[in-house]
Amino acid sequence: MYESIHQRDTRPQITEVERERALRNLPPSAKLVYKTLDANGALTSKEISDETLLAPRTVRHALKRLRQFGLVNTRASLRDCRTAYFYIGQDCQRV
Repeated sequence: MYESIHQRDTRPQITEVERERALRNLPPSAKLVYKTLDANGALTSKEISDETLLAPRTVRHALKRLRQFGLVNTRASLRDCRTAYFYIGQDCQRV
């Protein structure tokens, strides 16, 4: 009935070439969000907006695109289930 928030991501792993190709085709705002997550680790959309100075709507759209390409994952906050943290998935991290 309910899925565990600690459940492993079952999406297929992304190769380095696929990641680079996906990033190349994304708008600059999505690239900035990706680089911000890469540098800072897991952040909420509000924290990303504050860090990048992008509008919240732009951040939401960028995160949606990044998730569609499998570049970013999300997890619920243990303190407040209404808050989601976005992070670069294990298969997408820098080596």
